[in-house]
Amino acid sequence: MASPLVGLTGEASGVAFGITLLVIVVIANVLALAGLRARGDKERAQAEQEAKRRSRLGCDRLG
Repeated sequence: MASPLVGLTGEASGVAFGITLLVIVVIANVLALAGLRARGDKERAQAEQEAKRRSRLGCDRLG
């Protein structure tokens, strides 16, 4: 992978560096959002299973 900064000088180098950072941050946020969504789905499914289990055992009537 070639660096976008190779052969650039002055202001163009700064702009390329800023764009590179922006792209990396956007990609990281997209990946984090996907991970959080998957984790939330998993936790929601576990909570539903726990509620069903409590209902079967009658625990929801105790407290």
